[in-house]
Amino acid sequence: MCCDIRVASEDAKFGVPEMGLGIIPAAGGSQTIPRIVGRGYAMEMLLSGRWISAAEAKKIKMINRVVPRTELLPVVEKLADMIRGYDKMALEFAKQAVVDGLDLL
Repeated sequence: MCCDIRVASEDAKFGVPEMGLGIIPAAGGSQTIPRIVGRGYAMEMLLSGRWISAAEAKKIKMINRVVPRTELLPVVEKLADMIRGYDKMALEFAKQAVVDGLDLL
């Protein structure tokens, strides 16, 4: 959940297993997931231990894109190459603007 862009294969599953282990989720579960998907979906995942499909994860905006497993690596490599082609400083400032702006809410 701490990635800037999340692409998953269509057979991926997402969940927060800590409750089943008798421990509380770390920051990825308790802080990051609610910021991405909202409180309601996050609480359901965190408290129920329910796993969700890639399609549902995309629907609730946990991931950006779902692709067939065979296309996963080519898709993310193409995306990384495109991003890598942009000016490093511009990318850095754009990312920082998003991060800082979200903290203002």
